[in-house]
Amino acid sequence: MTDDRLISLLKQANIFLDQYEREALRGSEITPAQSHMLNYLLKFPEQTYSATDIRLDTGVSKAAISSSLKGLKQKGYITIRQVPEDERKKEILLTPKALDIRRRVDEHMRRRRECLCRGISREELETMEDGLEKIVDNMKQEHIRRNSYDTNTDGTD
Repeated sequence: MTDDRLISLLKQANIFLDQYEREALRGSEITPAQSHMLNYLLKFPEQTYSATDIRLDTGVSKAAISSSLKGLKQKGYITIRQVPEDERKKEILLTPKALDIRRRVDEHMRRRRECLCRGISREELETMEDGLEKIVDNMKQEHIRRNSYDTNTDGTD
């Protein structure tokens, strides 16, 4: 497979996944990004989260996390409160409304998984996951490399 073909397939998969999410959530009050965030938070509903924790765990950008959390807060799915020990930090807590729709979110994720993985063996899925994790790690390392200050340069070149 060529690099161009791999990139093309990744982009197509992303586009179709976005379309699937929008269609599946049509008529719902939450967006696909908010659904994804809510699913993440519902995995451990008794836990308190911070946006930094979520970013480090998921790799989602600060802006995307902030937008999703703002929407979920406005719709009554989460509350956000200051951490008494550190005024810079905020805790994200699920509301009873979020816990009430847990079954619907789980069902949505189950149907999406079935759609995505139809006809793919467990071994193939594990191989794809390993490959995609390596791609993500490579891209993270490239991002760090491109955005880090080169300490060997004195700025005169």
